[in-house]
Amino acid sequence: NLGNIYKNTQEYKLAEMHYLKLIRLKPSYVNSYANYGNLKKDLNNFNEAVELYKKALEINPNLFLVHYNLALAYQSLGKFENQRHIHPRRLAKVSHGGSAGKL
Repeated sequence: NLGNIYKNTQEYKLAEMHYLKLIRLKPSYVNSYANYGNLKKDLNNFNEAVELYKKALEINPNLFLVHYNLALAYQSLGKFENQRHIHPRRLAKVSHGGSAGKL
């Protein structure tokens, strides 16, 4: 989506604007939350990234990359106890039973 293009060209304000617009227009579109979470994580806004990843997982709990990025955001916050949801067995279940999808 357009937000990713702006993110890749380091036009972060425009990227954020497009992610928010897409979330408003299609609140059940999981990639909007995941991609916006990636932007927040890349900008070291880890608390916001966590909330966006959690919202994405509410919509689709079977997205491996979102689980992985959520664990990375928790790690960056020093919240290692919150990483338990990314246990290897859970990852195997998610990666084999659901869509890993390209976000």
